[in-house]
Amino acid sequence: MLSFGPYETVSRIAAGGMGEVFVARRHGTSAFEKKVALKVLLPHLAHDREFVERFFDEARLVARMNHPNIVQIFDVGETDGRPWLAMALVEAVSLSRLQLEAAAAKEQLPLPVVRLLATGLLEGLAYAHALKGPKGEPLGVVHRDITPSNLLVSSDGAVLLTDFGIAKATLNMHRTQPGRLRGKLAYLAPEMLTAEPVDQRADLFSAGVTLYQLLTGVSPFLKPSDTETMDAVKRAQPPRVESLRPDVGPLMAAALHRALSRAAADRFASAREMREALSDGPVASAPELGELVRRLCAKQLGAFVETPSLTPSSIEGGTSSLPAPRTVSQPVPERGSRAWLWRSVALVTVLGVAAGGWRWSRPAAPAVVEVEAEAPVLAAPEEAAPTPELEPLPPVVAPVAPRPTARPVKTRPAGTSRPTHPPLIEPVRVGFLTADAAPWAEVFLDGHALDRTPLSRFPVPSGSHTVTFKSSDGRKIERPVRIEEGQVAVVRVEFAADK
Repeated sequence: MLSFGPYETVSRIAAGGMGEVFVARRHGTSAFEKKVALKVLLPHLAHDREFVERFFDEARLVARMNHPNIVQIFDVGETDGRPWLAMALVEAVSLSRLQLEAAAAKEQLPLPVVRLLATGLLEGLAYAHALKGPKGEPLGVVHRDITPSNLLVSSDGAVLLTDFGIAKATLNMHRTQPGRLRGKLAYLAPEMLTAEPVDQRADLFSAGVTLYQLLTGVSPFLKPSDTETMDAVKRAQPPRVESLRPDVGPLMAAALHRALSRAAADRFASAREMREALSDGPVASAPELGELVRRLCAKQLGAFVETPSLTPSSIEGGTSSLPAPRTVSQPVPERGSRAWLWRSVALVTVLGVAAGGWRWSRPAAPAVVEVEAEAPVLAAPEEAAPTPELEPLPPVVAPVAPRPTARPVKTRPAGTSRPTHPPLIEPVRVGFLTADAAPWAEVFLDGHALDRTPLSRFPVPSGSHTVTFKSSDGRKIERPVRIEEGQVAVVRVEFAADK
């Protein structure tokens, strides 16, 4: 068994070109225990400043994020010179795995499911692209690695964007040299291959490639060699999506065609604009997507079984034999002004099966991690600044509520202490709230501030609640809402009509 900070490894999930990921366990007082996904930099890279900087860049960036469609990191540290990140575990598979299993079953992903996947991906991107720094300055985040492998779908139908390991942001310590490629060639925007300036529209191109592939089962630019693939990205025009998928409507087809424009200026101006253009019909519900994931990926989801404890000799150098790639899960901690709500939904996130911890600053979103045994496209190390020191986050804690249980009375030898039993946590039933207003407004739930509109799929304990909209000029509109477990309640208001 290996230890990294307060975490003890249970089993290794997978390893890639940069790190290895373990299921790990943290113990606390009163028999508290929490499992996490622990990403650890490979031993031979732990003294390479470029990889260390990139590792901590991801931690700093994602720690600022709070969105239900983005993976969350909630702890970071370094043990014996090896940096590690603690992330929540969620029962999920990658979108690439879902697509492979659908193809094996000779099924196409239904259009409503693709619209839901597109909504989750683009909502997550819209949030990341608009992220601001500690002084309110735009961070200029560009993910640079939008692919089906980096989009996760859970057994409960959550859609989450992951892996910001090569993301571009102004707060990054590591700077990619001009002309050095990052990401997977078949998904890169043309300007990334020609050393032109890159902005958030590059992510929209990659999102278009991903959605095209989901709809048709065909990668629009992937060729037998890297050279041919890059040439196709820069010059080739893929077949119109409706020619390969006749049930795709003209609006969705036009939106994908625009997203795949070679010139960034011809694409959508924002992820939200692209999402709206793709919304040309019914959108599947989260339970519908979850049922599809469970049916097609039952084998992968059945891999959530602890393996024998690890020893240093069993993983020396990160080269030991690995089980098949697996995805594991649990909800993450929450922070900030919404603490009252997340205490109620600590078991929510995607699965609603475990309690998270708190950090008292800004609320954290549900998160997952999946790592497949696939090495990313990496360039050779370069000279960089000294390794940055990252201030460690506070310890993860979680509320536990004892539940009295009837137990038979047993005698015990004199002088022995009474055995203790782990406290049990009552499950919380959760649904989702989507709220919008014209014009925009601040949203409050039962008097507690949530966010500005539009608010999409915010997890809320099931039951009766009151949603309050507050416009920029101070007017308020209240609406009662009933949240049903696993369902999305939609509330929309227009202030002009309620004067």
